[in-house]
Amino acid sequence: MLTKGAAAAEICGRTPPRIGETPARTAAWLIVSYVVLGASLVVLYFFNPAQHGFYPTCIFYKTTGLLCPGCGTLRAMHQLLHGHVEAAFRYNALIISFLPLLALGGAQAARYRAMNKPALAWIRPNWLWALLVILIVFGILRNLPGAAHYFLAPQQ
Repeated sequence: MLTKGAAAAEICGRTPPRIGETPARTAAWLIVSYVVLGASLVVLYFFNPAQHGFYPTCIFYKTTGLLCPGCGTLRAMHQLLHGHVEAAFRYNALIISFLPLLALGGAQAARYRAMNKPALAWIRPNWLWALLVILIVFGILRNLPGAAHYFLAPQQ
């Protein structure tokens, strides 16, 4: 009988290649992704979301008046790009706290991809459930009265 890890490794080893995917096409998508990400960061660096109205607005906030777990993320990223970590934390503490984990996850996905395995095969279902619980709890807590004093609600 196979253990969970051995079963996962066996499944990952049997994953068929994607039809029509060539190394050149994969590299092209990777380059396009990096260019779009870089251009987005440049725009976000030079145009403060708090002062310019061309950024998307939160549909959840517009319809309910409540803050979703992502509210304040663009303003937080703008502040982080300028090196203002404390101000970024005040806009969205959860996203700023999760950035190191996102970076490690991206590196892990790239490593799996380089080993010709599915990029997200390393993610455990329990982690996704835990992330969902964290997002829901954060979303509830940031809408409680006085949440702004505890860095949960974005500053205005």
